[in-house]
Amino acid sequence: MCLLYYPLRALLFLIGLMPVSFVARMGRFFGAIAYLIDKRHRKVSQDNLRLIFGNEWSEKKIKTTARENYLRIVESYFSAISTSQMSNEKALKYVTLHGSEKMRPQNDPEYGPSRIALIGHFGNFELYAKGASIYPWLQFATTFRGLDNKLGDKLLSALRAKSGCIFFERRRDGAALKKAMNSRSMLIGLLADQSPGDHGIWLPFMGIECRCSTSAAIFALRYNCPILPIFCYRKAPGRWEIIFDDEIPNKLNGELRSVRDITIDINKAYEVAIRRDPANWFWAHRRWKTHFKQMEELPKNNSSNTLVSADHD
Repeated sequence: MCLLYYPLRALLFLIGLMPVSFVARMGRFFGAIAYLIDKRHRKVSQDNLRLIFGNEWSEKKIKTTARENYLRIVESYFSAISTSQMSNEKALKYVTLHGSEKMRPQNDPEYGPSRIALIGHFGNFELYAKGASIYPWLQFATTFRGLDNKLGDKLLSALRAKSGCIFFERRRDGAALKKAMNSRSMLIGLLADQSPGDHGIWLPFMGIECRCSTSAAIFALRYNCPILPIFCYRKAPGRWEIIFDDEIPNKLNGELRSVRDITIDINKAYEVAIRRDPANWFWAHRRWKTHFKQMEELPKNNSSNTLVSADHD
């Protein structure tokens, strides 16, 4: 691993020296090649888009959006290599912010000292970590799932180190995160737009029932935090827009809301963000895995029922 780490680290450093718009276009170039080769993720993206927009869009638009989405995903990866190596102030020069005043002030009497940023796999989402200078009274932090590849995980950690954002690994750093939330004013960025596996609760997401993460709702109730949806949109190669949407409260008329009700509002915020620019989200993920599995099993069940009927006849 050491033999590969330093040459790859040097390559990432060289990419960081290039103009970010050039790096973004380079990502789109390699994304176009990868889209042709990667049949599996191409199919996942098209299937997901067909599931959600099949009644609204033509087949041509579904395939065109799937391709553009793939190009943007690779573009975002390349761009993140570039922006992650910049200072926070320099990185934010490539970003337009809308609605940052919606963040509640430090001394708000309704809530505790920390805030939750509801983020997701939109645009160059690594830029979220660069916002520390916007709210100097908040320590930026987020959770992540470490890569299975140790080399990739080490490289990613090296890129993220410059932001000043604290990264907590979901499977290992629960105690450290709890301690941090109880000891300082945090802005914790939580991604709840993808499948939580066997965890979470069943709710509609983009109109389709699936398991949905409750992490943001649980944090909001446990630490008395409001939830502010903050989503990143790609505007042009090397240019982004970050929009702060309307706050999701953890209480109503002074009473704490349920985890379910908060999560329903979280899903609605994600739906608004996805529909705002469908190609901007991460479609190459089996978000509705259970639905597709049920669809695959239908022909088998129908075949079994036919055989049973034939036996009775």
